[in-house]
Amino acid sequence: MPLSAANEAWETLRGFIDPTDRSEAADALVNMLIENGNDADDIRSEFNDKDIRSALVAYLKDHPDAEEEDDWDDEEEDDYDDEDEEW
Repeated sequence: MPLSAANEAWETLRGFIDPTDRSEAADALVNMLIENGNDADDIRSEFNDKDIRSALVAYLKDHPDAEEEDDWDDEEEDDYDDEDEEW
């Protein structure tokens, strides 16, 4: 799901979620977005909502290597992209 669609859905549904349950709903959404390959920086850029931002901060605190994993995976792929290089 594109982040813009997720943001639009969140903005639409947010008003129907009990205020006491919003942080839990935001946590669930952030976890789902990250588990489906979305980058924390992209989520931060797309969502301008305090509950989502708080959930993202909490996620990154609990998973400090979450942003670094994406960078490491990209570097690892770069190592194997050179077909001309002999192993």
